[in-house]
Order: sequence, then C-alpha cells, then structure tokens
Amino acid sequence: MRAGGVIPAWALAAAAKVRRREEKTRLEFLRRLPPNYPEPRAKQECQAYCFLRKWWTPNHIRRFISGYRTGKMIFPGILDSAGYPSVTEFQDKVGLLAEGEYARASSQTEMLRLLAGDDAVRGARSRERASEGGRARKEKTLERDIEMAREFQELLARHGGKSATSIKTNIAKKRGLSRSACIAAIDRGLRAKK
Repeated sequence: MRAGGVIPAWALAAAAKVRRREEKTRLEFLRRLPPNYPEPRAKQECQAYCFLRKWWTPNHIRRFISGYRTGKMIFPGILDSAGYPSVTEFQDKVGLLAEGEYARASSQTEMLRLLAGDDAVRGARSRERASEGGRARKEKTLERDIEMAREFQELLARHGGKSATSIKTNIAKKRGLSRSACIAAIDRGLRAKK
C-alpha cells in the first residue's frame, strides 16, 4: 500500500482477475454436479477442486482421481515443497473428489447414502412421499375448484344483475367455506378451465 492508504489500480485489477478466475472454476465444477446433489457435500467438493486448481489443470486432477480409484495414486513431485500442498492435504482433496465421483455413478438413493448417510436417505423418502400426498390433494382440490367455477358461471348467467362477489359469497355459504377461501377456489377453477 502506498503512503496515504491508496491501493494501486494494478493491484485491484490483479485481485479482481483472480476472483473472476476462482468464480469461473467454481461455477464450472458445480455445473457438472447433478441437480439433486447434497449441497454441503457439493460445497466441500468444490472447495477441494478449487484448492487443487491453484496448481494443476482439470486433466491433471482427473488423472489424480482415476489413480486414486484404482489404488495407483499418482503423486506430483512438488508435494511437500514450499508453496505447494502437503501429501496429506493432496490425498484428502483428491480422495474427497474421487468418493464424490464414485457416488455420482450410483443410483440417487445409494449416492445419498454414500455422501450424506442413512438419515439423508430417510429424509429424501419422506419428502417424496409428502410431495406425492400433496399432488393427490391438489388434484382433488382442483376438481372441487373447477366444479365451483362451473356453478359460479351458471349462477352468473342466470342472475346477470347480481355482483360476482355476492354470487361467490352465496356459494361459500352453501359449501361451508369462508368467503375468501371460496373466492380463491373459484378463481383457481376459472383459471384451470381455460
């Protein structure tokens, strides 16, 4: 930093370039993951990949991962040198990426089990069942909404002078619904009929 606390423009530009490159690397890695990949694990793997990308190209990293999977680990000669990762750091990062790649080749349930444990599998199943129940309820409710919309249109045609809101309110009383719930249901039914 110069006297007076002003950071030179070239230093700011260099820092911005590094940040852009790191963000590009991060986005490229995350794009390759399936959409249902566990978020905490995706973050860990992304950090490991970005860490390794400081020194090696994507092709090098792929070779390290394939070597890890076969048990014939490839160690670059610069490990444990000043400014480079230690052997342990290198193995941890490559191992994390290799486990993730292996898990992604499995079924979704097995992938979740390998990466996040049995609790995550149970949670995913519960979410699936809940969404199935929600879809069934939604279909049943939609049928009711369409039926109420038809009734509304018939009454509106017969009683042309009455306001739409008062007709909806009468339907609400007949059905035992609140006024606002009935109006919302009829509006949904009208939209669904189109």
